[in-house]
Amino acid sequence: MIDPKCCRCRRELEAKGAVLLMPPHRSVQLGTLEVDLVDKLHLCVECAYDVFRFLVAVPADPWRDVPDEWTEAIKAAHPARDSESHDEYGVAMQMVGHRQSKGELVALVNWLLVRIKQAKETMQ
Repeated sequence: MIDPKCCRCRRELEAKGAVLLMPPHRSVQLGTLEVDLVDKLHLCVECAYDVFRFLVAVPADPWRDVPDEWTEAIKAAHPARDSESHDEYGVAMQMVGHRQSKGELVALVNWLLVRIKQAKETMQ
């Protein structure tokens, strides 16, 4: 019987934790079959939970929005939430619609922030 050790903490496994299969690192020919070789790594229960928590914290969908300190204020400014800013929302749709890359959207937000800063400076 094999007594595997945790590949992370190197302790001998006392209970079943998890098995990690790494990406294939090379292929070999077995008769008429081409076989991808992968490393199989064992994790203890504690390390398996750590890896699981890490994987859950990483967004699975890179296109999903991540809430931040401005999220609630942005939601509150939507015309459907009683801000009655329909004209502004229309202009925002047009401004965003003309930009296809994230870089151009960042440039747009930067331009708006600079305009807000300049307006505050002229008010003082």
